[in-house]
Amino acid sequence: MPKARHLGYAFLLLVVVAVAGLVIWNLTGANPHYEIPTLALFDQPKKPPEEDQATKAAELMQTSIDSQHLEKIQAAVREMHKKLNSLTGWDSINFFADQSTTKWREVEQLSESYGRQIDQLLPLIADPNLKRDLIAFRDLLEVAAEEKLEVALRYAHRVIHDLDYWVFNTETFSGGTRDYWAATITLEKKETRYHKWLQDRERAAQRIGQ
Repeated sequence: MPKARHLGYAFLLLVVVAVAGLVIWNLTGANPHYEIPTLALFDQPKKPPEEDQATKAAELMQTSIDSQHLEKIQAAVREMHKKLNSLTGWDSINFFADQSTTKWREVEQLSESYGRQIDQLLPLIADPNLKRDLIAFRDLLEVAAEEKLEVALRYAHRVIHDLDYWVFNTETFSGGTRDYWAATITLEKKETRYHKWLQDRERAAQRIGQ
């Protein structure tokens, strides 16, 4: 066999080994920044919650928040959702695949502003699941801003979307779509993949830091 062919096979083998190693590193959670593309980019909205499920979530919101604070929190969630919708909706999220885009500066500003706002709202909410969902939104937006990570921004949008349309407010605002992403503990009654994604990142980061 010619020497050139031997070298070609050797190079191809090295490429296969390198790619396999990268896949294993990502899928085992060693890389806290990785997200399987099909999960984030190609998945579809979920089946909407049952009517009684949504009703119970709305009732929970009313009973866990004092009436004097309820309107304020509803308005805050609606405003956050509308802003994320204008920033990432209608395929605008694709701009954020480019980490050099100046649009990330706006995400950084929103993360700082909404982070402070959510920290002020949390003491006004009694239900722990509502709190965890708002914290997840805050943390996802923070990850997106700090690391210019498109998938974290996409996930933050889905969490605040479900909180707005299916818990805090029921009216669909102009230009919005009433999809359901099963992104909140409040409605799903269990940790969602969005919360688990944050937890997996934290565990992976701890392993790397050891």
